Amino acid sequence: MSMRFVNGSFIDAKENILVHQVNCVGEMAEGVSEQIKERYPDVYSEYRVMCITQDRRKLLNSVLICKVDENKYVANIFGQLSYGWGGKHTNLIALETGLKKVAEYAQNYHLSVAIPYMLGCEGGASWSEVERIVARVFAGVDTCLYIQANN
Repeated sequence: MSMRFVNGSFIDAKENILVHQVNCVGEMAEGVSEQIKERYPDVYSEYRVMCITQDRRKLLNSVLICKVDENKYVANIFGQLSYGWGGKHTNLIALETGLKKVAEYAQNYHLSVAIPYMLGCEGGASWSEVERIVARVFAGVDTCLYIQANN
C-alpha cells in the first residue's frame, strides 16, 4: 500500500478513518478539529467527557476512536497536553504513539485512513518530522493525506 496526496476537503474524505490531533483540555476550536466538532457533535461530546473525567497527563498518548457512520470513524489523537498561541504544543512522541494505534486499528479491520496535510503543525510541530513519522507508521495502510485540509 502507498500513501497518496489528495487535493480536497479532509472532512469530506471517503476513507474509513478521519485522523486528527486533539489537545487534552477539551477544546476543538480551530482547523480540522473545529470541522470535526461541527460535522460530528457526538464525537466532540465523547471527547469532552474524556477530558473532564480523566487526568490530562494520562490522556496524552491515547486515542479515542468514534464510530460516526457505517464503516466510518473519527480518530482523536491526544497529541497536545494544552493549546494556545505560540510555542510548541504538539508532543511528537504522543502523536506518533497515537498514529501507531490508529495504524494498528486500520490494519486489524482493513480500513483506509485520511490524514490532514500538516497534521500537528497548528500545535507547532515541524511538518517534515510529522511527514516522516506518518510515512513510516502507515507504510502498510491505505492512506491519503488531504492537502487542503481546511476546505
